[in-house]
Amino acid sequence: AIFLDINIPSLDGMLLAGSISKFAHKPYIIFTTAYKEHAVQAFELEAFDYILKPYEEKRIAAMLKRLEAAYKREHPLPGEEGDVP
Repeated sequence: AIFLDINIPSLDGMLLAGSISKFAHKPYIIFTTAYKEHAVQAFELEAFDYILKPYEEKRIAAMLKRLEAAYKREHPLPGEEGDVP
């Protein structure tokens, strides 16, 4: 997973996310930012989540739980459901 802010010194987080979203194997992108006005654009870039600063520990924990579940769904271990013998 990649955690990005919108304003990165000398870089635009949205432009970077746009470039990353073109990868063949896209990583999960989570925006952590103080700018709520960019949320729609972030999800158009298929961001996994958009967390506003200051963030709460409960919010981060819930996102990490969802992230783990999504990763396990997309990358099952041998012998898990959906695995072909």
